[in-house]
Parts: sequence; C-alpha cells; structure tokens
Amino acid sequence: MDPLQWHKGHCLHFRWDRDRISLFNSIHRPEVCLPSVGLKRVDSIKAITTTTSNGTYIQFHGHQFLSQNRSVFVWFGVWDHTLTLIDLESAPGNRLKHTWERKRVESRQSIELILTGQQSWSEAESSLHEWVSTAIKSIPTTKND
Repeated sequence: MDPLQWHKGHCLHFRWDRDRISLFNSIHRPEVCLPSVGLKRVDSIKAITTTTSNGTYIQFHGHQFLSQNRSVFVWFGVWDHTLTLIDLESAPGNRLKHTWERKRVESRQSIELILTGQQSWSEAESSLHEWVSTAIKSIPTTKND
C-alpha cells in the first residue's frame, strides 16, 4: 500500500452487522495497522466532530504519518447502531462492560479517510469537513437502511 500513489485520498468504510461484531473493529485502527505497512506515525490530534449533509455528527481521530518523507493525514471514526460515537481508547473495556450489562450492539461502522497532498493539520481538517459534508449523505443504522 503506497498512499502517495493515490490522487488525493482513499476512504475505507467498514460495517459489522449484528452477530458479526468483534473486538477487531476497535483494534484495527490506523495507529495500530499503518505502521505495519511502512508508515511512520509522527503526530496525532484530539478528536474533532464533523457533520454530514443530513446533520449527523461523526467524531474522527486524526493522525499524521510519513510515507517516503511526505505527510499522510488519516482520519478515523467509529460509531454503533444508535449513532453513538465510540471512544476508541476504552472500546475493548466497554465491550466487556456492555456484555455484563446485557446491552447488545446491533451493528458498528467505521470510516478511515487517508489524505495525501495536505501540508498542515488545518488543510487536512478542512479536507475532512469538505469530504464528510459532500460524500456522506446518510449513515445507515441497520442492514435495511
């Protein structure tokens, strides 16, 4: 995977339906997986919230990586069937807590947006907001949506 070969960016959308959810959707995150393909993480920022065209809020965690000495900005967000945003730092612990409390997660989704060509966090954040507001029309919450 060479992100510098992409024109402006790449988006990955994952969805786990009921009875298919595993711990992997909160373990397979950019800061865990991208270094294994040669990218070096150099910076991270606190989560920011952005809005889709229909008013749904999505929280993204931002990371800056280097690939061949060029910046690659990665935004990553995870949410469940109720559109509740998932706190990535405590996701594995929450799974056990929710199981104990008999709370069932019907589905979970994630988006990873990998951007190239931006020179700063402000450019990367601007690109994220533009992409979310135009590319995401709605967030399906069930398999039938």
